[in-house]
Amino acid sequence: MKKTNGFYSESFKLRVVLEVLSGSITKEGARLRYRIGGNSTILEWMRSYAAQKSCTFGDPLTLTPERMTDCSDKLALEERIRALEAELEYLRLKSRAYEILVDIAKRDFNLDLKKKHGAKQLANSKRSTPR
Repeated sequence: MKKTNGFYSESFKLRVVLEVLSGSITKEGARLRYRIGGNSTILEWMRSYAAQKSCTFGDPLTLTPERMTDCSDKLALEERIRALEAELEYLRLKSRAYEILVDIAKRDFNLDLKKKHGAKQLANSKRSTPR
């Protein structure tokens, strides 16, 4: 069997775990159906979700569809928050890099790249009519 990439979304992991816990499929059946590498990967997912306090599974026979959606929605939202926080951190770093670039241009090349808020446009521009 071809080895697959080991990165799965939290919502996908939860969906697979809930399918196995509900009894609709076995761990091995889910591993083969979704082409999940590793013989104990799903078992590890089950253990990690069972350890989380935010999503209690309880008895697999009492697992209801409403309970599955609530838990998967919460995990999907938490995953979205993590992605947005990572993007925010990236944009902060990018902004800081631009600030450093402007400072270096000012210091080394005597270029003032910052916008002048009080500056006015020239009255005699080459292109007087808009295209």
